[in-house]
Amino acid sequence: MRTIDIQGVVRNTLGENAAKKNRKEGLVPCVLYGGDKNHHFTVIESDLHKLIYNPDFHAAKINLDGKESIAIIKETQFHPVSDALLHVDFFELKEGKKITLELPVRYIGTAKGVRVGGKLVTKQRRLKVKSTLENLIPEISVDLTELDLGKTIKVGDLKLENVEIVNSPSTPLATIEIPRSMRSEATPVGKKK
Repeated sequence: MRTIDIQGVVRNTLGENAAKKNRKEGLVPCVLYGGDKNHHFTVIESDLHKLIYNPDFHAAKINLDGKESIAIIKETQFHPVSDALLHVDFFELKEGKKITLELPVRYIGTAKGVRVGGKLVTKQRRLKVKSTLENLIPEISVDLTELDLGKTIKVGDLKLENVEIVNSPSTPLATIEIPRSMRSEATPVGKKK
């Protein structure tokens, strides 16, 4: 599992006034929960960019006063007008304990149907999965090489070890559409559809 190091500073004063003061200093108030107790801390806003504005899945390795915790982002709050980052909730991951989260879907290979003129239409960019920290994978790879014209690959077609996909097995992932030009070629001359 890929992680990004985050250096946090414990917050001793809580409340809206303290949070506003932190934001003026370029710090983002954060909470780490899921462990023995909740930890309130601040992080330099720019340190969170590579974790939040990233299409890939990364966990955060949060260092608070020398104690490291592996966590994922559970919620982010942004200012409604300026879109500035206001607050981040992290959830601490523990070995052996299952967690539900979303992972990116990576489509690999060139489909048979695309090679003969079909159009690839991807339906899902992320899937919800349930797994433990030690079995967590960074992404879900979907091999498209055998997908032919007019065919669809669904969630139920995926086989992952130690990772349970929460989405319905009938959820489509990708389809190879037959272009209009190829459909009209298949229609016999003199017959109407």
